[in-house]
Amino acid sequence: MIYPLSRPASLFFTVMFFSNPLATIKKDHSFLRENHMQKLPLQSLDSVLQQVLQLSQSLPVISVHLTDALHCVLAQSIQSSIDVPAFTNSAMDGYAIASTQLDTVTDKATFTIIGRSLAGHPYEGATPAANRVIQIMTGAALPPFFDTVIPFRLVQKEENHIIVPQQVVPHFANVRKQGEEIQKGSIVLSAGTRITAYHIGLLASLGIDTVQVYTKPRIAIFSTGDELQELGKPLQKGQIYNVNGYALSAYFQSKGYRVKNLGILPDHPDRINRALISTPADIFITSGGVGQGTRDYLSQYIAQQYHFQHVHIAMRPGKPLVFGRFTCQKQSKYFFGLPGNPIAAMLSAQTFIRPLLTQLRQENTVSPYFSAQCTCAFPHKKGRTELIRGTVFRKDHQQFFTPYPHQGSAMFTSMTHTNAIALVPATHERIQRGDWVSARLL
Repeated sequence: MIYPLSRPASLFFTVMFFSNPLATIKKDHSFLRENHMQKLPLQSLDSVLQQVLQLSQSLPVISVHLTDALHCVLAQSIQSSIDVPAFTNSAMDGYAIASTQLDTVTDKATFTIIGRSLAGHPYEGATPAANRVIQIMTGAALPPFFDTVIPFRLVQKEENHIIVPQQVVPHFANVRKQGEEIQKGSIVLSAGTRITAYHIGLLASLGIDTVQVYTKPRIAIFSTGDELQELGKPLQKGQIYNVNGYALSAYFQSKGYRVKNLGILPDHPDRINRALISTPADIFITSGGVGQGTRDYLSQYIAQQYHFQHVHIAMRPGKPLVFGRFTCQKQSKYFFGLPGNPIAAMLSAQTFIRPLLTQLRQENTVSPYFSAQCTCAFPHKKGRTELIRGTVFRKDHQQFFTPYPHQGSAMFTSMTHTNAIALVPATHERIQRGDWVSARLL
């Protein structure tokens, strides 16, 4: 089952066409009682990820100043309009000399200092005769005739002369040649590059002040469930704190996305529907309510109202998932309903939502997975892809993986005491010591 290609386009409705969107909500939820026990078939992790990625539509392209470009993704390649360095210059404080004159030095030779070149103030004297040098500072332009720099510490200075020992430096030493880093007209950053602080430094060195980028996705995160309590308030009987809202918000903020935490919404379809319509966001993420209970509105009523997919994945932790795309005010928006258990929610977000976010901006990525050898055996139930939390370390030029002893999907310590996830295929029955697994850092 591939979505949305197998589903008619008419099912993607536009909320703005309704005079009163909330009035379309059914007040009779009897279908929940009829359908909540319907068993969903297990789908593979790869199959569901493919369905999620097929929903993506590229975000708009805008022009931003370099000061606002951090974590943006380039929509077009950047070509240099200048050479870098723009002129041949010194990489050291010292004395500029013609390399051919070094060949005449047999023991010690005396050279006359005829001027100096400073950064921003190049030497402008006449072309020197033989046995002449100029004092030069780091970054200063190297005048014609000179092609080598001797550091101060390697010569003896006497008034306006220096004494140069034999074989003091090789020819062309300590010089940065024009265009040796970047040549005019070359591509310095390709489209799809996520801009880091180092990229900003590179672009600034080229004199580029604005770039064309994809808009940053706006992410709205909320939690549902009568059992949830906000932070700072005492827990009542049967309550737990709203872990997922804060953890998911922090995760996506750490990746450079714009995030709004809507807090806890009542587990009621009217309120959830109102949040989807009124909140300015590109992606909505919630957790909990994606099971098949009579009050799991997200997996039943909301999924049916918006034609979202409700799937069960052959994955542990994180079996249930609701996802889809809808249109509001002529803009495509995406929805993800994640499992309520904290670890299942976090790993589902990393597995399904993060890849979608990169595809929305055509971001260039490389696989985060690498091979690591297990330091001990651990059980695995065949039939589901399992995401095992553990620690990766390097020894003797090899990567090793040690699983964390407690793998419960509600245990956040299994994430704070580890640094990696190992992906165990559904076909495996058990991992033995010495087996190789595919791992990625958290």
